[in-house]
Amino acid sequence: MIPKSLFILILVLATLVGTQPIFGSTIPAGTVFSVRLLNPVSSKDSPGRVFHAELQHNITVGGKIALAGGTKFSGKVITSRRLTSSPHDLTVDLVAVQVNGQNVPLTTTGPQTLSNNVTTMGGVGVSRNSYTVASGKRMQFKLARPLAL
Repeated sequence: MIPKSLFILILVLATLVGTQPIFGSTIPAGTVFSVRLLNPVSSKDSPGRVFHAELQHNITVGGKIALAGGTKFSGKVITSRRLTSSPHDLTVDLVAVQVNGQNVPLTTTGPQTLSNNVTTMGGVGVSRNSYTVASGKRMQFKLARPLAL
């Protein structure tokens, strides 16, 4: 009979092994994944401002977890309305994923627009020059190049 504490330790280790990234694996180009913002992003933020996001669901390769849900990503503001005369929308892109304490660069198919999503009660869209997209906003990205872990 296995002591209860040893059984719990084995169970915890088995769980951790199943959720760790497969080092040496490659996530193929074209993989689509969702992240959620961990901090607010504003239409007045300067291009280049860093923001953070986390992976919503596991990314699997060959039936094994390559990146576990909750993995952290870094992104940058690409365009914004920092200058009031700017015609640009607020766009952001992911630039790196944190694996084993290190940032691994990645390339997506392009920036995502973060809109203010304001509509009147009649469903008419209202445009604002200055707005903030709250943390928790979900975004979807697609890898343009394979991501080697």
